[in-house]
Amino acid sequence: MSNDANCILACCLDSTLRLLDRSTGELLQEYKGHTSKSYKMDCCLTNTDAHVTSGFEDGFIFFWDLVDASVVSSFKAHASM
Repeated sequence: MSNDANCILACCLDSTLRLLDRSTGELLQEYKGHTSKSYKMDCCLTNTDAHVTSGFEDGFIFFWDLVDASVVSSFKAHASM
């Protein structure tokens, strides 16, 4: 959840993270570029709400810009599951 409690971030099994308006359920942004099809992984906003981050079953950790959904950084953290 965002710091202002207006947005919810969901990690979905179609390899997409979704940022949703908490009140209306409106899709605000989607974050892609990773693999998440078999396991539900955790995702979160950074403490400033500037970036979205998550780890994935392919062993990568991604950081996206919150607003434009561009990948800011990614790196291999472990072997695939």
